[in-house]
Amino acid sequence: MLFVKAVGGAMFATSDVIAQTSSLTRPIFGAGGGMDIPAGERLMWRFNMDWIYGGFQTNDTNQISQIVQNNFRISTGPVWRF
Repeated sequence: MLFVKAVGGAMFATSDVIAQTSSLTRPIFGAGGGMDIPAGERLMWRFNMDWIYGGFQTNDTNQISQIVQNNFRISTGPVWRF
């Protein structure tokens, strides 16, 4: 079974967490999808990929803004379906 998803929300951070942030609260959004493979009557094995955009801008010369802004995540694991 294939699936797609979209998420949205807000991220709060201070300069103690993210060096030289230009804003404290920023909207975030993401998109992703994956596949569930049956492994039993109610058990599935899930493969999932997501891309999350954080929205923070920094003045940091170590390019921390790129780490905070765009994140790609791959995950896998068992899922019990009700």
